[in-house]
Amino acid sequence: MKNNQYTELDFHLSELSREKAIELLEWKINEWKGDNFHCVTLIHGYGSHGQGGVIRESVRRYLMRNREKLKIKTLIQGEDFGMFDEASRSLNCRYEEELKAYYGKGNNGVTIIEI
Repeated sequence: MKNNQYTELDFHLSELSREKAIELLEWKINEWKGDNFHCVTLIHGYGSHGQGGVIRESVRRYLMRNREKLKIKTLIQGEDFGMFDEASRSLNCRYEEELKAYYGKGNNGVTIIEI
């Protein structure tokens, strides 16, 4: 059964500058709060040849700097999302079906947040 408190945001759907990606993220977080979403997977990619990407780095830096202001309860980088991380295990228990594509995969092209 799908959890209606889960959603995803794929930054690959359009070519965004770092500034536009952050504007979109900020707007979407406020929208998700109003729509009662609690868990979100941000799909930002890992950058060309695995060397990191502008959107990935910008999104993660923004979330870390503004975590308190945005009221983000949990912030997990995709490469850490697995059984060895307590916050990951907890979130996965509540959203197992929705997060199964990412759990334990070491995917640094995503970031998972709980708001």
